[in-house]
Amino acid sequence: MKISTTYSVVVLMLLSISTTVVSENLYSESTYESLVSDHRGLIIGDTVTLLIVENSRARSKTDASLNESIGLSGSIGQTNKTEIGSVDLGVGRNSGASTQREGQMSARITVVIEEIDAAGKLYVKGAQELMVNGEKQLIKAQGWLRTEDISANNVAISTRLANANIEYSGFGYGSDTEKPGLVHWMLSKIGLI
Repeated sequence: MKISTTYSVVVLMLLSISTTVVSENLYSESTYESLVSDHRGLIIGDTVTLLIVENSRARSKTDASLNESIGLSGSIGQTNKTEIGSVDLGVGRNSGASTQREGQMSARITVVIEEIDAAGKLYVKGAQELMVNGEKQLIKAQGWLRTEDISANNVAISTRLANANIEYSGFGYGSDTEKPGLVHWMLSKIGLI
């Protein structure tokens, strides 16, 4: 009897000591950042590398040609007692310029997080200016990104941008065939062309 009383006292003590234990996970998938990976842009002011990969007819290809000519001809003739002469001046411009725009664009620019909406989406915006062969090129991108679309190495692909606005523009002459020649320039200044 003494054993059963001791046993029941121990059981009662264990039941009185046991309480509900609640554990909380220390790992949060939405805010976790590895100690060895790049810093991911998640707050206003952070930067994200945007890899622009578009096949929407943005590559610029120009095929232009321009032919200019000046002709001078004259003739002198004599019949019976009359002399006849003529002088002809001819100015010709033959241009066969055509412009083709086809599209494939790939670029890598850095955008800045400017806004975070209530759902946690990030509004990013950025621009990059390049000078290539004397031609100024400007690339702009902006739109909304989800945090899960930013990889661990802080890169997002442009096809993941919502309400994307990607702009590529170039200024200047792409090649010497697009520049007007000296004769064309002079004749256009005096109003003949």
